[in-house]
Amino acid sequence: MTTPLTINVDACEDRGRSNGFLSTTFKSNQKGEQRRLHSVAPSEKSHITLVEENSDIPSLKYSGSEKDNQFERQNKSSKKTLIWNHLRQAKRHLGEIIRVIFTNVAPIVEISEAVVSDPNNGFATASSVYIRSVYVLSTEKYDEHHFRPKCCRCIFDTGNHQGNVVSKMFLLERLGYTESDFLKLTETEQASGFGITNQPFVPLGAIRLTWYHDMSTRLFSDMRFLISPYSHTDLIIGAQSIEQYNILGKPNLYCHTNPERKPVRAELERERGQLEHNIAMYEEKEKCKDMLTDDKLSSILKLKKKDQENLEKVKNDLEKLNDEEKESRKRTG
Repeated sequence: MTTPLTINVDACEDRGRSNGFLSTTFKSNQKGEQRRLHSVAPSEKSHITLVEENSDIPSLKYSGSEKDNQFERQNKSSKKTLIWNHLRQAKRHLGEIIRVIFTNVAPIVEISEAVVSDPNNGFATASSVYIRSVYVLSTEKYDEHHFRPKCCRCIFDTGNHQGNVVSKMFLLERLGYTESDFLKLTETEQASGFGITNQPFVPLGAIRLTWYHDMSTRLFSDMRFLISPYSHTDLIIGAQSIEQYNILGKPNLYCHTNPERKPVRAELERERGQLEHNIAMYEEKEKCKDMLTDDKLSSILKLKKKDQENLEKVKNDLEKLNDEEKESRKRTG
């Protein structure tokens, strides 16, 4: 499609004199200059110019209003995409909520354990981990550089917040110290304390001792002790030293008192499997009894019989263990 366009020739001639882009062709008086190609008509005659609309050029195909409409369509499509994304997220969250609601959750079972004291187990005869025999270095020497240790009865008292205590009798008679070796008390130590029976405790002085346990690699050197006039026990380690040096573990009030159940069951299961394997091996050897001597065959039969008896004992122990666990569940349930 062509559109006629009227060009003012005089204006083009004036503009062409100022620049050479739209200058018209005119006759030159100079001989050396050549005229334009004959295929190009003079600009005086081409006062009508043909302008063609090229469909391949996008800038000529769309007008300004059409470009604005296209931008609006793009915005509309992006808004739709955003809305769909929000809907997908909402659908996904809703699916998770439904899955959580309809998922079978195991009920929380509160397990309690009844701890019953045995009346036949006397307190005086039972051994305690809080009463131990320890060794304290005395003033005696068995060579030039080493002091002789003395064994004593030590109580680890977690309720004693006044300090470590040593008996005066044990200190003077067995360790070989004298009253001149006593140290002065601090202001806190001078304040009298009270025992469990509300009996006042006034220390006679203080002293530093070195002690250790025969099954431990730790040596507690120069630990401060208060000297007690009473001789109920040789040595007492108080709560402050127990916590400071991590001598005892923390109280365990939330764990089962019978943690040996699982190891016992595992041991019985392992023993049962071993016995069953041995019995199967003996039965395979019995099939080849023609190749065995009488003594060898009789020894195999004896071993098989012995393992069968042991297997019956193991099975009985497992049944008893299962019954005990069932009764425990009934009591706690």
